[in-house]
Amino acid sequence: MTVPACVASYLATTRPFLVGGAWQVGAVVRDVVSPSDGAVIGRYYQASAEQVEAAVAAACASHADGRWCRRTPIERERVLRCAADLIDANAEELAWIESLEGGRLLAAGIRHEVPHAAATFRYYAGWCTKVDGGTFEPSVPGTDFLGYGRLEPVGVAALIIPWNGAVVAAAWKLAPALAAGCSVVLKPSEHATLAVLRLVALLEAAGVPAGTINVVPGDGRTIGAALSSHRDVDRVAFTGSTTVGREIVKAASEAKADGALLVIDLAPSSEASFAAAAAAVPAEPPATAVVVPEAVAPPAPTDKLVVVIDPGHGGV
Repeated sequence: MTVPACVASYLATTRPFLVGGAWQVGAVVRDVVSPSDGAVIGRYYQASAEQVEAAVAAACASHADGRWCRRTPIERERVLRCAADLIDANAEELAWIESLEGGRLLAAGIRHEVPHAAATFRYYAGWCTKVDGGTFEPSVPGTDFLGYGRLEPVGVAALIIPWNGAVVAAAWKLAPALAAGCSVVLKPSEHATLAVLRLVALLEAAGVPAGTINVVPGDGRTIGAALSSHRDVDRVAFTGSTTVGREIVKAASEAKADGALLVIDLAPSSEASFAAAAAAVPAEPPATAVVVPEAVAPPAPTDKLVVVIDPGHGGV
């Protein structure tokens, strides 16, 4: 089959990435190798550590000034529906790029996967006007109060996705985060980046504000680790291996100022357990070690207990 001209033109250029509303280049260029024959089918610039910092800062600024989260729900819905329309209009191009770089069946991409990505944005577009709070009557004797809850975006979300089905995986992460009003930093797999960059360009064209979506391509061990341990990232969404997932949980928990992640060897005595916990708690910020009795320890063969301590709320 002949590669469409639009796809050939896209792959002929080393692709930049989006940070703070500007398409940027980096010092390192990575080849994208086709899994079918080992040929280099395209290239992209890898983000540096400084550009990762800039991406998080851009997302923080987007959230702080409300350029996306303070838009009315119907305005956010309109943008996400427009994004879905653009995905449908460019379905063949997206499917071709993903097929070439990720080894997906072209027919499946055109008929199923890319349309599913568009459907995902349409589904979450509808949630923009459905995310609301509720009212309640506090049970305080002798008073007549009315309470209400309001759901708000958590802030900056780091989204880390795998190589297989990259367009759909990106949609599954991006659509709900944007519907909720979050600003995001997306880290695609280093093996499947080109289709994701094209998808993000369509979201930009749909009207997502500058800085609300940022993309930092490159190696997971460096860029993924930097995002998951960043103190200004409020949520991390990850799809991938269990081993890497555990590393991300540990890094994200240790990064936040109001919590600590302890991996405590289960000792035969509570005194020894307390000593292990106390030694593991970082000096900054202040935290309280909580000893968990062996009676609640996980069953064998596990010999370690993971405890997330939240000193701000006194919880575990």
